[in-house]
This record gives sequence, C-alpha cells and structure tokens, in this order.
Amino acid sequence: MLIDALRREQVRLMLLIKPNRPPRRPKALKLTFRRRISDTSNSGNCERMKMVHTNTTDLTTCASVDDMLCADDVDALLLLVQERLVVVVVVVVVVVVVVVAEVVVVVAVAEVVVVVVVVVVVEVVVVVVVVVVVVVTTEAAILISVVM
Repeated sequence: MLIDALRREQVRLMLLIKPNRPPRRPKALKLTFRRRISDTSNSGNCERMKMVHTNTTDLTTCASVDDMLCADDVDALLLLVQERLVVVVVVVVVVVVVVVAEVVVVVAVAEVVVVVVVVVVVEVVVVVVVVVVVVVTTEAAILISVVM
C-alpha cells in the first residue's frame, strides 16, 4: 500500500515537471520611437523596425508590433515622473515652513529646555526630509533615464 502511494506520488510529480526550455528573458522597456518598414524577405509575423532616435543612426531590429511602446505608455511614465517631482516640491516646502516656524518659536521662547527640544526636532525633521528627497529623487531619476 505504501509502495503504491509512493508510485502515485512519483507519477504526479513527474507530470508536474515541465520539459526543459530556455529561460525567457524579460523584455526591456524600450522608449524609442519606431517607424515600421515592411520587409517581405522576413518570414513569419515579424516585421523590420527601424529605430528613429537621436543617438542611433541606423539600428534595425526585428520585433512584432506588440513590442512597440505606444505614446500612451510614454505619457503615463511622464505623468508619473511629474507626480513624483510635485511630491518632492511639496515635501520641501512643508519642511521649510516647519523649520521657519520652529526657529520663530526658539527666538520667542528663551528657555533652554524648549530650545533643546526644538533643535532635536529640527534635526530629526531634516534627516527625514533628506531621506525622503533622496529616495523620491532616485525614483524620478530612474524613471527619467528610462524615458530618455
């Protein structure tokens, strides 16, 4: 009984194993504008694409129409970059307002305890803002480099 159960399990596992296929490479996001040039010498559904870009003079690739990035994708990426940059600007403005308000409080109140607390709060706020700005700016730079 145990041997039959082991054989059934072995058969089940063997059916789950798929044949060895070469791993599929993920397609890179290409943000270059392409112009289709029909080429009758190619077989299959593949068309010749001539890339039109300022940095590439004559680069031809074979790709299907589905691989082309449409203008909507580029607009969506640009909108995402703009939203990230707006967030950075808003965070910087809020931090500047908070720091100015804390400095006004420090000048108005001359007690040592309040000054120490305010200085510690300002330092923590500055560190948090620097970390947020670096992270968001890095994301924006990555997105901009993808777009360019």
